[in-house]
Amino acid sequence: VHGIAIKMGVIPCCCKKEGEASLANFDDGNGRNSFKADYGSLILKKTLEFPVAERNINIFERNAGFSFSREALLNFLLKEKSTTESYEEKLNTPQIRLWLKWGSVFEPSKPLLKIRFSFGKDIEPMDLIELLTHKRMAWDKNLLAYKEVEKLTSEVSIYYYSVKSPILFVQARDFVEKRVQFSENSVYYAYSSSTPDSVYPISKDFQRCETILSGTIIGMEDGEFVYYTFSQVDLKIPSLPRALISSFFPTSTKSFYEELTKALAKYLSLIHISEPTRRYAISYAVFCLKKK
Repeated sequence: VHGIAIKMGVIPCCCKKEGEASLANFDDGNGRNSFKADYGSLILKKTLEFPVAERNINIFERNAGFSFSREALLNFLLKEKSTTESYEEKLNTPQIRLWLKWGSVFEPSKPLLKIRFSFGKDIEPMDLIELLTHKRMAWDKNLLAYKEVEKLTSEVSIYYYSVKSPILFVQARDFVEKRVQFSENSVYYAYSSSTPDSVYPISKDFQRCETILSGTIIGMEDGEFVYYTFSQVDLKIPSLPRALISSFFPTSTKSFYEELTKALAKYLSLIHISEPTRRYAISYAVFCLKKK
């Protein structure tokens, strides 16, 4: 059981910092907003084939004949978002819906989670993405390290991160993932999965784990901003009863949402109209005034 707050919806970040960061300091340290610089190019670019590179493709993707074309990734992510086949709903609140099933097109036995978080209509999606990317270390207490290993293009990168163990007295876990991110019709999409271990050295201090698949969709739906995320992970932990695993996820999901919304409120409270990279300064200022 990965710990929803650890893995579910982790979008690899754009910053190269490691270690703890202060929640009061959301700056990336280089005087600019790294994600927004990248995201601007994502909006303009319409890459048809993402240059993932053969050495970064894992055995699950090879066996499934997975394609890294824009069309294939978009269809894959949208299908995972919309499908209800074999899923069992585990949580249903106005803000959170959680579904669980066992197995995916890549691996037949590990749990596959799908979550829909809603954030109303008063936020800007880029602020949410900021907190899920290079500002993640400022609020996610489960992360030990989080860094970009290699940047292939503005759309494709390799990332390393390590997390606290989900089980007491068990070794901490680490992951090496490739991420493909792109924008389509004002919606943000990201697909992540593990690379072969040869891409990044294995440390004796961590158990190397596998992200079989991980996807993110952030955009407007039914008049509010929503964040869909789904993930299937192999934590290299001996099998646990399915009933025990299933019972764990609702609590972890709610905890993750609470921490994320607290961080979002803190981040919005630091907004200044004079910030030059802010695209929607006036609407942000109005939002902050309403909250006081």
